[in-house]
Amino acid sequence: MSNQRQIKIRLKAIIKVLIYKSILLKSIRFILFIFLFHSVSEAAEPSMNILRQEIFALNQNSRMAPDLLLKLEQIENPSSLIIAYKAVCEAHIAKVVSNPFEKYFYLHKANKHLSHAIDLDYNNIEIRFLRYAVQVQTPKILGFRKNIEEDKKVIMNSFTSFDWNQVDRKVINYIYDFMMENSECGEYEKERLNYFLSEVI
Repeated sequence: MSNQRQIKIRLKAIIKVLIYKSILLKSIRFILFIFLFHSVSEAAEPSMNILRQEIFALNQNSRMAPDLLLKLEQIENPSSLIIAYKAVCEAHIAKVVSNPFEKYFYLHKANKHLSHAIDLDYNNIEIRFLRYAVQVQTPKILGFRKNIEEDKKVIMNSFTSFDWNQVDRKVINYIYDFMMENSECGEYEKERLNYFLSEVI
């Protein structure tokens, strides 16, 4: 075999190796990109339990609501529950603004977003409770208490089917205390709630 032919064969072999290495390197880079993208996506996904705690912490300090609302607005393609959490923030902002028109504006937005969240997830007991809690604490004169009975009925009928293991105990305690102290609930309803929640708490 001539030297020239041997050189050609070696060159072809080298080219094949280089092409293989190039493809392999690109594949590794692609796999790393997918892994890193997936990791970042997971890191950006908020813990629902932490968000619940932050939402219910607003009951001690409504002035934290604007910062939490800003945080929630950064979430792309928000779920129905995230939309409901944003609405709760808006209701808390209504508490702290001094201008009556701003109060009405934020309460209107809150109720609109809560209703939208329920349209997306009609039987979600957590969203129903959030709207119920907002409306029960809203002055009647403003006209934002139209869904109290409807939401209470869904809440009462959904207690046994809801997965309470996903909810932090502090949040469960808050729901329990709120419903038991709420004048909108009759004695029979309170007895049922007491029975259901005593199994969980």
